[in-house]
Amino acid sequence: WLERDSSWDDTYTFNADGLTIYKSGGEIKNLLNNTGMYVSRSGEGILAANNQGVNALNLTARQYLIVGKHARFEDYTDGRTACFWI
Repeated sequence: WLERDSSWDDTYTFNADGLTIYKSGGEIKNLLNNTGMYVSRSGEGILAANNQGVNALNLTARQYLIVGKHARFEDYTDGRTACFWI
C-alpha cells in the first residue's frame, strides 16, 4: 500500500497512542486516535473533535454557522451579518 522510507521518520508516528503527524521543528502537531482528532500549535491545543463535540480556538465559517437548534448566522458580501431563527 505505502512503502515506508527514512524520509517519513520525521513526519509521523503510528503507535498505541494513535497516528501523530508532525514535522520536527514545526509548530503544528496532529493526533488521530479512537477518541477523536486533536491539533496543537506550539504545544497549545487549538482543535479537538471528539464525542464531546468540536472545541476550537479560532473558527471561521465560510458560508453560515448554525448555533444550537434555532440560530443560523450568515455573512453577506455587502458587509452585513444576519442571524436567523431556523
